[in-house]
Amino acid sequence: MILRLVVAAFAILTVGCGQKQDQAVYDTDRNPANFPPRAVEILKNIENGTLVGGEAITEAFGDLFTQHSELLDREEWKAVVERLGGWFEKTADSLVGQGMASFSVAAEYYQLGSFARPEDTALSHDAALFACWLAARDGLPENVQALQNGRYGLDEVLSITRYFMLGDAVRKQFFETYLSREIKETIADSTVFGAATRSQLGSADRALLAYAGLAEASELAKLTTFAPPAIDLAGARVARIDSAEYRLELYFLPREVVRRELEVYLHLESIDRGATPMEIIPREPTTTWVPNRMVAISRIIHYPARLEKVAVGLADFATSPPSFIPPEGSSSDLFFLGPPEPVRD
Repeated sequence: MILRLVVAAFAILTVGCGQKQDQAVYDTDRNPANFPPRAVEILKNIENGTLVGGEAITEAFGDLFTQHSELLDREEWKAVVERLGGWFEKTADSLVGQGMASFSVAAEYYQLGSFARPEDTALSHDAALFACWLAARDGLPENVQALQNGRYGLDEVLSITRYFMLGDAVRKQFFETYLSREIKETIADSTVFGAATRSQLGSADRALLAYAGLAEASELAKLTTFAPPAIDLAGARVARIDSAEYRLELYFLPREVVRRELEVYLHLESIDRGATPMEIIPREPTTTWVPNRMVAISRIIHYPARLEKVAVGLADFATSPPSFIPPEGSSSDLFFLGPPEPVRD
């Protein structure tokens, strides 16, 4: 309730961009606008570091606006909020520079800044990016904690990478912008992530690391190649989530330009249901795939039976009958992946 009040209160203010972030938010000693003492106290405590963190600051403003709603109509207060938004942004930027250990607090300050300056699109974008980190902290607390304290291994890297890189575009951007470099440097400096260790991983885990830029695609042993055009299936994983859901990961590495819009064709087999076909339209059309750049396809498959076999193919369904791109050296149009594996994360 308090959060909604603060968001609404900040959102109705006329705010803009371009304020100097190094100027004082307000002259709290003289209080020239004669703001209520509680308002001055909050501003002073924010700047001197007595009042810190998103929750504490949000609660303080919630109480203030409940008692002094007249502030929202005052132009002097609007100017203060504008400058305060810049102060929050500057603080968040500084925290980000300190590394992953400070990302959670930085996310809170970006959020506060976006409340204060809702028309600042760059600040709103940063707030949305770092909201992904807060979501990961809530959904994968042990893994995020390991990253924050700098004591993490291959399992944590795989879990975090899968969460961000196989999520939506905002998650993927956050990983590539703020996590990839630090994790890659740790991998380079640690024997825990050596080539021998990576070689023991399944094809999907190895392909995931390559897709995220944490390993070289040249290290991959492809599962098969669909041709022509030549498209490697670099890795695949079908994992059982529960009695009616499976998670599918497919990693394709095109070796040349793909001039047709292909779809992924799945052939699902179970004792109870027999054979079931399924088609997946890639979010990135195959005509946009760049040669030698990995493409990941991740989906949750709703299938109310125990899968025994899964096969995958690539086909042009614009033709009649559909035109399949066969796996090299196979008499079938499909490549069989085998039974699903249990979920590890």
